[in-house]
Amino acid sequence: MSTAPVCDFFIIGAAKAGTTSLHARLQAHPDLFLTEPKEPEFFARDDRYEAGIDSYAALFTDAKPGQLRGDASTLYSLAPLFPKTAERIKTHCPEAKFIYMLREPVNRAVDHNRTVAQSQQIRGLMRRLGPVAALRHLVPNGLRQKLRARALARMPQGTAKTHVPQPMRPQTAAKLAEEFYADFDRLETLTGLDLKTAWGRGANG
Repeated sequence: MSTAPVCDFFIIGAAKAGTTSLHARLQAHPDLFLTEPKEPEFFARDDRYEAGIDSYAALFTDAKPGQLRGDASTLYSLAPLFPKTAERIKTHCPEAKFIYMLREPVNRAVDHNRTVAQSQQIRGLMRRLGPVAALRHLVPNGLRQKLRARALARMPQGTAKTHVPQPMRPQTAAKLAEEFYADFDRLETLTGLDLKTAWGRGANG
């Protein structure tokens, strides 16, 4: 198995923390080449890793000489669930740099909950479409998103709201904040950032 580095940098972090937006912006830079799809998840998922490093390197085939190559797979952040990820990256990309995306945790959790609800809604729609849904992978991602949005817009009144979460109750938000911010000192030490100020918590939390 080749040990030559195939990726120069990784964008990781929690879901709904801005990795997709950053991926899109960096993808437009002439000196950078980022994978498409955005999240190949090669180093996290055993089945993909077992396919061999050449299958991953193929994602960078169109990179031009001199371009830095990037991968924005958020699963690489989930060490407890994918414990082999770090060692695999070290083996194949020992000099790689990491961009770790952070976001104010309560708002991130709310957005993530909304995304999960929408995904459940889409899966229900796909089940109703039956065999036609199997063809969705043949459609370019951008067009697929437009078609999905159009399909949701045409759903009967009230149907699209089945899985949409209600606004978070203040008590729930306060409880989440208490749990999330308990580790602030440790997180600030790790990142070297003033997160309390950045996320509006103030000196006294």
